[in-house]
Amino acid sequence: MFGNKKIKTQGEINIAELKKWEARDKKNLLLVHTVRTQYLNNSVLLTQDAQSVFKTWDIVSTSLIDLKALKKNFDAVARRGHVATGLFFEAGFILEVPTQNILGTFPRDAWFPNHAGVDMKNQRIFDKSALSDSIFSGKAKKPSKNIEGGYNKIVDPRKILSQTNSSYYNEIVVIGRPNISLYPGLPATREIKVAGIILAPKYVTNSSEFFKQQARKESRKAGELMMKHNPGIPVIEL
Repeated sequence: MFGNKKIKTQGEINIAELKKWEARDKKNLLLVHTVRTQYLNNSVLLTQDAQSVFKTWDIVSTSLIDLKALKKNFDAVARRGHVATGLFFEAGFILEVPTQNILGTFPRDAWFPNHAGVDMKNQRIFDKSALSDSIFSGKAKKPSKNIEGGYNKIVDPRKILSQTNSSYYNEIVVIGRPNISLYPGLPATREIKVAGIILAPKYVTNSSEFFKQQARKESRKAGELMMKHNPGIPVIEL
């Protein structure tokens, strides 16, 4: 039916697309994991060294942003009325993620069940297979958000950005734990490094000075804690 044409498997497609992630402009196309600024005393990422925390997580949810484009348009768009930064919350860690750690890339919130099979309240694993089952089945935190064909799908970073709704954010799912073999022919996952801290309001509008100042206040408080536990990390504030 297809003659001599070879049909690529999902694994082969992933490897080809991962090469585009490796070749991207890593100074501007950044992977960011944000923290809830409203709960400054309840986030482990605001009380410990972040790099040590990330290597204990099976899954880390991140978003891909274009820092160069964001800086260029930030002030101008804000003056016209409204701009979204593409960040989930107002403060985050810029991560240096080994390419082989990237599990799935989505232009929207994929509702990945990061803590599947784990009782977070008691820090107890009650189903060791729940996370891998979710990856391959595409079972999301909400049934209506299930990902057909599973979560292990890689798409060109530029395509992700072009398809991301500017008022929301995308989700790039990465593996936090080192020494996991994910892709044939590629090295095992390595430790994720913290390359920087970014502070930016999730939304900026010219209609409410209070809103802007409140967002700045919250992100800076979080930023102070992040810098305290991760000394020497460069900071970007928009």
